[in-house]
Amino acid sequence: MVKTIGEVRSYLDSLIGTITIDKSDRSLDGQCVSLIKNLLEFLGAPNPYAARGHAKDIPSTYVPQGIAKTGLGTLNIAVNRYGGSGYGHVWVKIGSDSWQANWAGRPVKKNVGEDPITDILNLDQWISTGSNPVDEEKATTLGSNGEALIKKFEGCRLTAYDLGDGMITIGWGHAEPKGQTSLIPGVTRWSQAQADSQFWKDIKVYESAVNSYFIRSFNQNQFDAMVSFTYNNGTGVFANWNWDRDVSNSYITESFANYINKGTEYEEGLRRRRQEEINLFNTPVSNEDSSSILNTEEEDEMIKLTVVEGLYKGTKGYLYNGRFIVGGNTGDYNIVYQKLRLMESQGKIKPINDDINTAEYEKLINIFPSYKNSK
Repeated sequence: MVKTIGEVRSYLDSLIGTITIDKSDRSLDGQCVSLIKNLLEFLGAPNPYAARGHAKDIPSTYVPQGIAKTGLGTLNIAVNRYGGSGYGHVWVKIGSDSWQANWAGRPVKKNVGEDPITDILNLDQWISTGSNPVDEEKATTLGSNGEALIKKFEGCRLTAYDLGDGMITIGWGHAEPKGQTSLIPGVTRWSQAQADSQFWKDIKVYESAVNSYFIRSFNQNQFDAMVSFTYNNGTGVFANWNWDRDVSNSYITESFANYINKGTEYEEGLRRRRQEEINLFNTPVSNEDSSSILNTEEEDEMIKLTVVEGLYKGTKGYLYNGRFIVGGNTGDYNIVYQKLRLMESQGKIKPINDDINTAEYEKLINIFPSYKNSK
């Protein structure tokens, strides 16, 4: 019977503290390859204990023999060809978790640190991927939380402008190099539809930058935070700063805070953006329905506010029933904002529109509790 990823996790956890047995060669008991052989037997793969070389040989034997496929999947075999005193090292990875058997006579351990990965293979053909828990989903495209966060900090300007950084910018932060663009500061003007269309064209580039660089997976909120970070810092940020391709969650959130252009006029705004990206990265994915607080039939009128100037230009929010539901923030009340925006587009709610400046916006968020703060 095909195993689910939950069953695989439970099996691997049951091995923690035990010494794996190699049924073909007991001298290999407790070694890293024996853990993989035990897993293959559990999955029902053919000839799980067949001799297939050392750990470093696994990419060149497992793939041609149809045991594994190259590339990151849900259930993965990670390989370091240069570890293990020249024999290589191999271990199991699911999401950010890892299981390893390091030396003969030593028990299986979980999440004890990993060697650099030279090859990643997946065993997804042996499992059912239809019942993965939400937090193990592999996100590859930007979600609504990420879209809102990026748009909040980028803002949308429909007339091209020059920040003196060698680029001409327009729309939702779309930038083209001077001398290589038809954009003219103060002259070129786009419609909102043009800006929105270009935003999603640009997003594809940044999604690809994250997807192609890392060999680990991200859930939706983590992926959204990574794309926002890349959108702000450029597609080459990970390679330029030599980020590990299997980087840990803690390294990501600790590193985000360093990219703030310290000492410049942009530092404070970047500090806020990095913090919201960290918050989003750390927010568990939830399918919880937030409609319970969306009682739009109460007596209070709804006002849709748009910041039209200053630091928070482009930020939008709904003010009703004593709550200020702000677009672009992370967590539950961002979900509420997205739901309200959808309801407005469907004609189910008809808020009064009003424009405010940054100073007024800052007063409002201090006066009115957000949904998250008023639960």
